[in-house]
Amino acid sequence: GSFTGSSGPVAWTISPANQSAVSISPTSQAINTGQSINFTASGGSTGYTWGGTAGASGSGASKLVTFGSPGTYTVTVQAPATGNYNASNVATATITVTTATSFSISPVNFTYNGAQQGPTITPTPANATYVVTGTPSA
Repeated sequence: GSFTGSSGPVAWTISPANQSAVSISPTSQAINTGQSINFTASGGSTGYTWGGTAGASGSGASKLVTFGSPGTYTVTVQAPATGNYNASNVATATITVTTATSFSISPVNFTYNGAQQGPTITPTPANATYVVTGTPSA
């Protein structure tokens, strides 16, 4: 809050100062499921607290967040108001998480010129298309 007073003909008001802006790094990124990002906060004039739809929580100048499911997530960092500062500052990062396309290869599972050769490809997702080239071995 503010403090007001007067001394003779002079009236005065003392108000808390504004904080400097808080920032977050990275501010946006596209990653695959299972990957992690280490977010870093800077600026502001007090300690940091973490939040957002990605499940980040706690305090400190950095926060490691792992993204297990596809979607769009936010990570927020806040420098809260205190007795010396009149307002909190918040910065937000937006993260897009997608499922990586993957496949598995198993040896010796098809026939070429009457002999078994490899590899076998199992695409994921099931409708993915892969082209395999190579020279068969004797």
